[in-house]
Amino acid sequence: MKRTLSLVLALLLLASATACGNAPEQTADSAGSTVSASPEVTEETEAPETEITDNLPEKDYEGRAVNLLTSAEQWQDLYNSEQTGEVMDDAVYERNLAVEDRFGVKLNYQVFNGYTAGMDAVKTALSGSVMSGGADYDLLVGSSSYITPLVADNLLADLYDAEYIDLNAPWWFSYINRELEIAGKLPVGAGSYGMLNYAWAVVTFFNKNLLTQYQLEDPYTLVQEGKWTWDAMMSLSEKVRTDTDGNQVYDQNDILGIASTWDYLGNFGDAMGCVYTEKNEDGSVTYFPMSEKLADVNGKLYKVINGDNYLDGYNMPGGDTTYTAMINAFAADHALFMIHRLIHVDTEAMRDMEGYGIIPLSKYDEAQDHYITPVVAEASGIPAVVADAEMSAILLEALQFETWKSVRPAYYDIALKGKYTQDEVSGQMLDLIFENATCSFAYMYTRFTDGYPASNLGQTEDYASWFASNSKKWQKKMNNLVESIREG
Repeated sequence: MKRTLSLVLALLLLASATACGNAPEQTADSAGSTVSASPEVTEETEAPETEITDNLPEKDYEGRAVNLLTSAEQWQDLYNSEQTGEVMDDAVYERNLAVEDRFGVKLNYQVFNGYTAGMDAVKTALSGSVMSGGADYDLLVGSSSYITPLVADNLLADLYDAEYIDLNAPWWFSYINRELEIAGKLPVGAGSYGMLNYAWAVVTFFNKNLLTQYQLEDPYTLVQEGKWTWDAMMSLSEKVRTDTDGNQVYDQNDILGIASTWDYLGNFGDAMGCVYTEKNEDGSVTYFPMSEKLADVNGKLYKVINGDNYLDGYNMPGGDTTYTAMINAFAADHALFMIHRLIHVDTEAMRDMEGYGIIPLSKYDEAQDHYITPVVAEASGIPAVVADAEMSAILLEALQFETWKSVRPAYYDIALKGKYTQDEVSGQMLDLIFENATCSFAYMYTRFTDGYPASNLGQTEDYASWFASNSKKWQKKMNNLVESIREG
């Protein structure tokens, strides 16, 4: 994992001016990349650069231990590491040291192991700390799947009320935070401190070798001309489908159009502009009714998943949640497109592969005015009961800022050496991929509602019936959640 995140972030930071949504009052993008410097000027007219700072006050907490509840152990090196000579380890170590030295604290990361298996343990730990008034934890950080279940029990403070937290600053991800807001409050926020927001972005990899072999149109050109649509992807996919071994069964031994898994294909709901909920002025949340577009998206995905031009990463020899079998098949020229996490660039097969490109997920049609990238939200927050609320806010802001200021540039410098992209256009595509990145409200709060409209996309032909049987449940549970947060 250490090397994986290093390379992924290096790849991402090749794009020097990533723009992520419409963050207010920003001089840099909301995904954390610094906006391009002003145009070159001559030596006579060049003005000194103004350094961006976090504007935090000078404080000395005299060696106080600061406890951070962190989940899960798979990603602990993102938060706490020793100096090893590896870029990721050293950058994270120096980030933590800078915060410790600046404010006279000792950061104590308490990592809860297990992915979904650790959710109950995280909630129990934080609940005990808050309900007893013991204030065992000063900060919380982790994947949104861990954190949002804590919101209903009002175990987290409202970041909108936290002094010294500047949510308009470039080190906060405004495009995610707009979605995380609920009942007019922001219990957790996403920023540079949570780097999985980059690594688990859902993208389209394409196989250049098959592109050349079948003399197909360049996907880069289609993207740049705004013509990278679902129909365009399907058209190219159909042209490569080949029963290589002649056994009349299409599988990983043949050449297929698309490799993916059902859960990642479901992200096309977001990518093709389906919106599942609306936040009302009174703080309530309304689920939109079934739409013709959502039904059409389901039909498109169902046709792929149940067709003979699809390589299912879960349903193939060796297929599992490591996705190794799927990635190996793509790298061995058995699929034209692979739709999955950006982090796969650092799997062994992809590192050894010569000839792949990276582009956004396709648009619904050419009328859709921009590409949309679904990401996994990694967020952080302040427990509702802490020993020193001011200190917690200051340190959270400092960790976001120092990550943005020092960790990311370390990867950027490496990326400039050109080690991790296979062509110049890939860097330009990363700009575009993160220009409109999002993580939908319905997805992030699905553990409260026990599902959401995209969770079953492509899984059933009679999607309308499934939607109708679940929509009232979603709305009722969301109403209860909003009411609970209001009362808290």
